Amino acid sequence: MPRKKRLFALLLSLCMVLGILPATVFAAGKYVPENPRWSGYANQVMWDKPANASGSTYLEYEAQLVLNGQVLQTESVEIDRWVFFSSENITQSKDAYTLKVRARTIDIVGDPDGQYTVTGRGEWGDWAVGGNTGGGVDPDPQPHEHSYGGWKSDKTQHWKECSCGEKTEAGSHTFGEWTVTPPTTEETGSRERTCSTCGYKDIETLPVHEHGIHDETWKYDETEHWQECSCGEKLNLADHTFGEWKVTRPPTETEAGSRERTCTVCEYVQTETIPMLEHEHSYGGWQSDETEHWKECRCGEKTEAGSHTFGEWTVTPPTTEETGSRERTCSTCGYKDIETLPVHEHGIHDETWKYDETEHWQECSCGEKLNLADHTFGEWKVTTPPTETEEGSRERNCTVCEYVQTETIPKLEHEHSYDGWQSDETEHWKECRCGEKTEAGNHTFGDWTVTKKPTTTEEGSQERTCATCGYKDIETLPVHEHGIHDETWKYDETEHWQECSCGEKLNLADHTYGDWDVTKEATETEAGSRERGCTVCGYMQTEVIPATGIGDPTDPADPTEPTDPAQPVKPQDPSDATDNPQTGDSSNMMLWVSLVLTSCGGVLGMLFYRRKKAAAGK
Repeated sequence: MPRKKRLFALLLSLCMVLGILPATVFAAGKYVPENPRWSGYANQVMWDKPANASGSTYLEYEAQLVLNGQVLQTESVEIDRWVFFSSENITQSKDAYTLKVRARTIDIVGDPDGQYTVTGRGEWGDWAVGGNTGGGVDPDPQPHEHSYGGWKSDKTQHWKECSCGEKTEAGSHTFGEWTVTPPTTEETGSRERTCSTCGYKDIETLPVHEHGIHDETWKYDETEHWQECSCGEKLNLADHTFGEWKVTRPPTETEAGSRERTCTVCEYVQTETIPMLEHEHSYGGWQSDETEHWKECRCGEKTEAGSHTFGEWTVTPPTTEETGSRERTCSTCGYKDIETLPVHEHGIHDETWKYDETEHWQECSCGEKLNLADHTFGEWKVTTPPTETEEGSRERNCTVCEYVQTETIPKLEHEHSYDGWQSDETEHWKECRCGEKTEAGNHTFGDWTVTKKPTTTEEGSQERTCATCGYKDIETLPVHEHGIHDETWKYDETEHWQECSCGEKLNLADHTYGDWDVTKEATETEAGSRERGCTVCGYMQTEVIPATGIGDPTDPADPTEPTDPAQPVKPQDPSDATDNPQTGDSSNMMLWVSLVLTSCGGVLGMLFYRRKKAAAGK
């Protein structure tokens, strides 16, 4: 009995293993993300990579935001494991929403961390569900409306897909031309083409190139021949191996000949020109066509070719019944260029009107006047109004042509009207606009007023004004030259000078004094005075003579301080003295001599008295 139980348990385990094995094998190709959840940052949702996905497995994920069974938003992402949902779709607590994520494999070419191209996509796996799996608070869920995003594709087809799995616009790829990156003998190449509908890129690897002759046909140029590999590489390259020359066209006096030879390996034919036979040209007269003239040898060689140099046309005019003609001749070769002029039909070849003073017309090319008629004038317009001094003018235009008729308007009758004063250098007057003058007379000037004094470097000016009309007479004062305009000497205590009219001091010098003259004798109690005059200007310098001190003795302890001779009394201004003798005045000479002698006697007596008194004191 125990053995049967063990055998039954073993068979049951084997059945379970066999039952699980297909599911495991099937699940190996499907990937289900794990743990969809809110990341806690803004509206970001994240999940974990499927447990059965290796490091080299690249997945595309599709995440959905669901509320009450309604898909509010679907987002797709490749390789990364997070998306952001829009705040507009999240109106309740995040716990109220269901998060769904599913995955499928993608085949890529390139750097998964940088630029890459998806070359294939697998089937979607099952949804992984996270967040709230309940209902939320929306009592009235809205029915699902398909929302198709961008193109999705695999190797053969493309389509657009709703978040619910519904597909639309499915179709096969419409590829353009291959873009080739050629392989080399060391590296593989590639080629790719792009679907013009969805942008899917179909990329193929081209194997390393091995040279080989893919076309037995020889290629060549002027010197070599070769066979080509499909990559364009030249194989069996060699110089041509030529046979014998063959003359294909013999030369003549008028034309060169030719010969050729063929490469015995390839089909290249080498040609050469055989020079013309020696020829002596013989040119005849001028030959010509409608545009050129030349001289030509029998061999066909042309010389002196050039365009015609025509003179003026000579015209035989057409009439209204017969054709005319015109011709011109080339001055070099004599060729005549003749043209027929058609019978003339009058017509207006120029819409411009021609006119004279009375009529207007349009002209035919032959000169015939057409549509001849008198002018039709509009209203007169005054162009220059008349005045009392000048005539005016007026004009009117013909309403058909451009002729303008003009007329003179007589001058207006004149009434004199005199304005303000007018003047010249000598007279003033008042004048009417007609030229009539009144109140004419000479200017009545006042005194001159110096407006700018001249200097030794610049001229000055003075002006005077007419008291009647206000005219100003302006004169220029010449540059000033210093000169003695007054012989009188001016002086101060130390110097004397003469003055220019501008105030400049001329002949400035120190005083030149004569001898001192005593004007008042000194006594024992009173000081005297003396003076001397400058021999040039008459300035009198005055000086105090100290008192002699003879008489009652003063207190020795408090003597009278004598006048300091080094500080003479300030001289009196000679101009204030009415009795001072002038230079050259000898009317009181005897009086002065007597005074001098008397003063000398008094001084001697005083000295004698002092000595006697001093001797008595001893």
